[in-house]
Amino acid sequence: MYEIMKAASEAGAGSDGYRALSGTLALIEEPRAIFRVQGARAYRVVNGLVTNSIEGIARGTGSYAFSLSAKGRPIAEMRVLPSPGFEAAGTDERVWLDVPIEAAASFRDLLARTVPPIFATIDEPEVARFSIAGPVATERALEVIRSAGLVVPGETDPRPLHATTCSFGDETALLVGREEIEAGGVDVYVPRVLEAELREALSRAVVDSGGAVASLGDWEMVRVEYGLPRYGAEITEDNLPQETGQTERAISFEKGCYTGQEVVARLHYRGHVNRVLRGLRPVGDAAEWFGPGVELEFEGRRVGSVSTTVSSPRLGPVGLGYVRTSVEPGTIVPVSGLSRGPSGAPTPPDETGARLEVLELPFTFR
Repeated sequence: MYEIMKAASEAGAGSDGYRALSGTLALIEEPRAIFRVQGARAYRVVNGLVTNSIEGIARGTGSYAFSLSAKGRPIAEMRVLPSPGFEAAGTDERVWLDVPIEAAASFRDLLARTVPPIFATIDEPEVARFSIAGPVATERALEVIRSAGLVVPGETDPRPLHATTCSFGDETALLVGREEIEAGGVDVYVPRVLEAELREALSRAVVDSGGAVASLGDWEMVRVEYGLPRYGAEITEDNLPQETGQTERAISFEKGCYTGQEVVARLHYRGHVNRVLRGLRPVGDAAEWFGPGVELEFEGRRVGSVSTTVSSPRLGPVGLGYVRTSVEPGTIVPVSGLSRGPSGAPTPPDETGARLEVLELPFTFR
């Protein structure tokens, strides 16, 4: 996580990758882990481990979900792809689970402890994922992908989380539409053996189309602007799923039982969360003190903290953090805690009083 945050601080206004991600389209390569659950009852097994429903989902359609502990806390967040069509069809049900690399170890352990081998087997296929994202990526990604040498059927559906099988050389590949909160576009999954060849081909095609190759630092700035929580930063085992702002996207309240459901349902039907993910913007000069770990104070009590900060070329210094629901967007609150300055040493807010404005997500550009 530190490496991503450091890269974001170095990307800056001069980055071709950032400008492409925020203005046209760019190629991103995020570290991901792909788990395959396969067997006679693979759907049922996975359905009991994730917050969204996959039973009855249309073939070629995925979903976004959390996997929770018994206490209702996120162990992982993921893209769920039932019957992805990437491999030869068989009699068994098959599900891919696309997980951030930071969550891979804990999720791997969960699968090993909870999936009965009699119902399904688990492995990790050698798969690479490339993302083409940006404001015009959904419209132009197929053109770029074809320019890179992928053979894509004419009936390909680029809508979010719709999957289509295509080919690259003699190998099969998979295209999946990205959601709007992910900056739109298309993700390409290919066997790892083709990773280097496809990286070169997609990089060339993206640049030829007027885009650029973006770094993880570029993506970190853009995903903060979109208000997209990241595992290990805004999504941790300290959070409840509904706090992240992804309820409609990630949780089904009609499906059957899954691990952690009782906590999620109780909050939904009988109560509410006490804090939610918000955008945060410093008021005045924030160069020395604005960073992860800064605490917010309102009416004499601690009401939130900062999880991620970036220096956005479009917005200036902004961040994400959890704030109590009683603090309305538009409120300006004092900072009560410490952050770490550029030297790494704790830097207190100056004596005039450091303040943050609490904002709705996604950020608006004004």
